[in-house]
Amino acid sequence: RTMPNGDPVDPASRVIDPDAEAVREAALILSRAQKPVLWAGAGVQRSGATRELQALAEKLSAPVVTTRGGKGAISDRHPLSLGYAEVRYAPLTEWLASRDAVLALGARFGIERLPLAPAQQLVRIDTDDSVMSGGETVGIVADAAAVLTALAGELCERADDHAGAAANHDEVRRVNQTRFDPGHQLQPQWDLMQTIRTVMPDDGILVQGMNQLGYYSRNYYPVYAPRSYLTSSTESTLGCAYPLALGAKLGAADRAVVALCGDGGFLYNAQEMATAARYGIGAVAVVFNDNAYGNVLRAQLEQFGGRVLGTRLHNPDFVTLAASFGVRATRASGAAELGDALRRAIDEDGPALIEVPVGQMERVY
Repeated sequence: RTMPNGDPVDPASRVIDPDAEAVREAALILSRAQKPVLWAGAGVQRSGATRELQALAEKLSAPVVTTRGGKGAISDRHPLSLGYAEVRYAPLTEWLASRDAVLALGARFGIERLPLAPAQQLVRIDTDDSVMSGGETVGIVADAAAVLTALAGELCERADDHAGAAANHDEVRRVNQTRFDPGHQLQPQWDLMQTIRTVMPDDGILVQGMNQLGYYSRNYYPVYAPRSYLTSSTESTLGCAYPLALGAKLGAADRAVVALCGDGGFLYNAQEMATAARYGIGAVAVVFNDNAYGNVLRAQLEQFGGRVLGTRLHNPDFVTLAASFGVRATRASGAAELGDALRRAIDEDGPALIEVPVGQMERVY
C-alpha cells in the first residue's frame, strides 16, 4: 500500500479517515493561532506523512518538535525544526508553554508531561483513542496522513505570511543555538555524537539503545531523513539495539545501520553476532563500555546514598568476543578513533563491532 503521495504505509498502521467536523474545528484553531507548534510522533512516519507534515508546518510557519520515535519526520536541517521535545530541559519547556496552539500528531508519549497553560489549545490526532486524555480542545481518532491532507484542504485559503515566517525561523534558530551550544555540552558525549553524525550518511539508520549515549542521541543526534532513527519504542527494552539493527539492515540493505549499545545491554543479545556473521548482515554495533549498567549505577551513587548493588559488571574482551564469532572488531579510544573505525566499518559493509571505552558519565538536562 502507498499513500496518495507515493510514500509507503506501515502494514501495521490502521488508516482511519477523520471526522470532517473535527477537522474543520482543528483548522479554525490553527488558522487563528498566533504561535502554533507541531508535535510529531512516530505515527507521522508510520502513515507516510512526512511531506504533508512539512507542508503544513510551512503553511502555518509553525515550528516542529518530535518525540524520539518521530525523529526524522522533518529534517533537522529545516529552519522550523526544533528536534526532540525534551521536556526536562527547562528553556524548551518554557518556550513550548508560550505557544497558543499545539497540534500533536501520532505522539503517544511526551505531550502529557508538558503542563499546558490555561490559554493553550491542544489538537491531538492518533489512531488509538486510548491515548486521548480528555483534556484536548479537539481530539481526532484518525490516520495522521489523512488528517494532514484534510487540514491542508481546509487551510488552502490561508495567506502566506512571509514576514511571520522569517520571524519564526529566527526564533527557532535562537532556541537551537542556545540548546545546542557546543560550549555547554557534556563530554565525552558531545564529541562522540558529533563524530557519529559526521560519519553517518544522511539516510543512515541509527538505532538508539537504552544506554547513556542512546539517551543522549535523542537530543543531540540530528536526523535528516525519515525512518532513519529507530528506538525501542514504548517498551524501553534493554538490549534491543543490536537485534533491531540486524532487522533494519535486512530491510534496508543499501543503507548504513549503526546500533548505539551499552556494554550491559549488548550482552543481552551478543550471541546474535553469530546470526550477523552467518548471513553477512552488515550492521555495526558501537559498544560504549563503562563496565557497568551506567545509568543505574549513577542513580545509585547520586540518589541512593552510594548504595551500589548489581550494577558493576565483569565484562569480556568485546573485541576478542566479536572475533570469535567471525565479526570484524576494533577498539576506539575517543572521538577521532571512533570516527576512523566507523567510517571503515560502514565502507566495508559487513558485520562489525567497535568497542569504545568510556568512564562514568554525567547526565544533566
